[in-house]
Amino acid sequence: MRLAMIALGLALSAGCGVGCANTESATKSAAATNTLSSLRGGWTVTHLNGQLVTRPADLGARWPSLTVEDNGAVGGSAGVNHWKSTLDTAALKAGEFKLSPIASTMMAGSPAAMKGEQTYITLLSRARTIDQKQLAQGVLSLRDEGGEEVLRFRRGK
Repeated sequence: MRLAMIALGLALSAGCGVGCANTESATKSAAATNTLSSLRGGWTVTHLNGQLVTRPADLGARWPSLTVEDNGAVGGSAGVNHWKSTLDTAALKAGEFKLSPIASTMMAGSPAAMKGEQTYITLLSRARTIDQKQLAQGVLSLRDEGGEEVLRFRRGK
């Protein structure tokens, strides 16, 4: 009888191990889907490296922006030029923010505008994670490998 109970306990544990792994995988997948859903739409930059951006002239002719599509396509304004990339949805499932190489148009602007644009694109390329607590509050905060905020966005264009 005791041997039968041990065998039953082991069988249930083994089943839970497989079931628990499937549940964990499903939870991570759902979290990534929820994150992509939460990111979808347009965002306008408000902070660069923790510094408030007070006017678009600080960065170029337009406010830098980010738009996320359902399929992971991303793009927007860098201030002077338009840019586009693809969000790695597999990395997003693992809690990472990873973009494919960024492509942009090649229009010229003032030296100050071009410098601001380059800063924005560089920071966007350095982003590695999304602050989930802030995202739940409607703020998109992108952080670098060290956990420092490199970009912050508000909803809307």
